[in-house]
Amino acid sequence: VCLSDGLARIERAGSDSRIAGIVLHIKSPSIGRAKQNEFRQAIKRVRAKGKRVIAQMDSASSTGLLIAVACDEIVMPESAVVMLIGIRVEITFYKNLFDKLSIKPQMLRVGEFKSAAEPYSRTSMSEPFRREMNEILDDYYGQMVDTLATARKLDRKKILAAIDSGPHTAPIAKKLGPIDHIADHNEHPAIIRAREKHRTE
Repeated sequence: VCLSDGLARIERAGSDSRIAGIVLHIKSPSIGRAKQNEFRQAIKRVRAKGKRVIAQMDSASSTGLLIAVACDEIVMPESAVVMLIGIRVEITFYKNLFDKLSIKPQMLRVGEFKSAAEPYSRTSMSEPFRREMNEILDDYYGQMVDTLATARKLDRKKILAAIDSGPHTAPIAKKLGPIDHIADHNEHPAIIRAREKHRTE
């Protein structure tokens, strides 16, 4: 299912009076921060209509969790692993390759922190480029921690501790707070019915 189709299905399910709850199977998505936020907002709109949304994950990456935390509950089987280990960036430098091919790239650079050309003109990061990337990563990391802490209603220090000690098995992740339940796929209908009964009593 493509991203737009996935979002459309969530929206349609939210508007269907025959549907009491939604189970989202989240499988290691490779999407950017903007799309993650789109999914979170779509899930919140469904929840605002009184429907429960359960995230099912056979394994969880940071990206998957950043979507799943918008749901009412996160469920994983006992064999699952939660790969909540922070973020990283990899930069590939091409200067040595260009030298071997006798290629001389011509690029204009203005200012100390204009580093877009560095992968083509250097073999490693300059100090300004390194500082720039560290600041960007610190910002992304802070946003990730804040999103998880707010959505899971956990102290920020607990999320930081969970990241620093990760990865985790599903039972450990449940104790630390990132997930809610240990259950297999066939248990989802019972979970939804139980929550719906409790909500209407």
